[in-house]
Amino acid sequence: MLPFWASLTDITLLGKTTALRPESLSIFPNPAHGRATVQLPAVAGTATLTILDALGRAVRTQTATGSQTELNLRGLAPGLYAVRVATGGTSATQRLVVE
Repeated sequence: MLPFWASLTDITLLGKTTALRPESLSIFPNPAHGRATVQLPAVAGTATLTILDALGRAVRTQTATGSQTELNLRGLAPGLYAVRVATGGTSATQRLVVE
């Protein structure tokens, strides 16, 4: 018999969305030039993606409806940014380097 592991926070067992965690997001390529792709976990509905500069100011905002979305980075100055993903009352943030 094969072992089976499950978690009570597993969305497939509970049938509801769990909180976003930074490690559940993936941004590539990183560092990026011109555009980057954000890979989201399975989320219900839509997510709002906000790019924040080093001072915490929102410089771009867009909506994502799927598990993967592309960020247009054209016009952003080279530097360190934060990408905040918000959905269902929770949010998670990842760093992004724009070259």
